[in-house]
Amino acid sequence: STPEGTLFPYTTLFRSSILASEMGSAIEEGLANTPELRRYLRMIPIAGSLIESQLQHVGHNIGENVVYALNKRLLDPERLDSLMVAIANGIASIDTDNAALDTLISSIIDDSLTEFEAQVKVQQWKHQEMLNL
Repeated sequence: STPEGTLFPYTTLFRSSILASEMGSAIEEGLANTPELRRYLRMIPIAGSLIESQLQHVGHNIGENVVYALNKRLLDPERLDSLMVAIANGIASIDTDNAALDTLISSIIDDSLTEFEAQVKVQQWKHQEMLNL
């Protein structure tokens, strides 16, 4: 089995490639469906359609490049590390000597155990029915 840390860069790259391609296609489609742009480009004899085609291609590339640049910035290990440290510090600073928090946690545990017990009973009933057949 491959460690999760080894898979992360590949799954991120795969997702960003798909996202980049889709973003590029969306921008290309947006340019193609902009009537004002098409009207102005048709005013340019001979070169207008070539410019329109090139503009759509450039728009596609811009969309891909924006997604790759965002992923590079947002998935930068230093930024992620500092974010995780900030989250850990926030969690560590939670006041656990809090009666309301104790009550909430007790309630969550109680409700969870009650639901778990109900599910066990349902499963026992299903298996009992199967055994009686």
